[in-house]
Amino acid sequence: MKYNKSYIYSFLLFTIFTACHNEKDVYIINDNSNLEFRINIRPEKGQLMIIENGSKEYERLKAYINNLEDLNEVEYINTYPFYTINGEDLRIQINVDSIYIEYLNQKQEHIKLSKKISIDEFLDFNYLSHSDNRILDLGNLYGIGYIKKDKYTECGIVPQEIEYHYKVGKWKFWNLERNLIAEGEFEIDSALAKGRGGCDFMVKMSKVKNRKWKFFNGNGEETKGTIEQIYNIENAK
Repeated sequence: MKYNKSYIYSFLLFTIFTACHNEKDVYIINDNSNLEFRINIRPEKGQLMIIENGSKEYERLKAYINNLEDLNEVEYINTYPFYTINGEDLRIQINVDSIYIEYLNQKQEHIKLSKKISIDEFLDFNYLSHSDNRILDLGNLYGIGYIKKDKYTECGIVPQEIEYHYKVGKWKFWNLERNLIAEGEFEIDSALAKGRGGCDFMVKMSKVKNRKWKFFNGNGEETKGTIEQIYNIENAK
């Protein structure tokens, strides 16, 4: 069977376009919205900044994350990160030796990935923390439940014990319009906080596991919790 040249050229162009389009669809960071960046120095404290869509910081971060190689899919992520980056369907957690990524793909599948990184890669994220535009984060949820206290030892010239709180047992959460958005029971995990004050320490964290939680929209209808919503519930103070 013979084909004319114009048909062959058209087919090749379509194939190339389709391949590029599919490649773009699997990007982890797209141009959907601003991102939230936090420096987690201590369990009770965080500095919040916004990475604006289209800014040089946004583009640099997007280029790095979307071109990561040798990412491993994992079933569960348990870490107390030095840096956290959040979007509506995205969470990136960065430690001195590793990076963890959660996002929803085009099929709305919840993907969890991890990768070891070098100390130079970790230090390179400093460009995200050099902004003078800090935001006072007063929280965006109401909650009711039980908390526990614990302590860890922070190294320095004079070691000191730092007290912090974490949520335990059954909780309910409402948004600022006072609509119920989630209820369930926290599970407690312990994670190693690395690179703080000259030494590492263990902290306890309140974790949301979907089998013990229900989520609701503003009309009281049960729905699926987003990555951002779960992060806010886990880290609500």
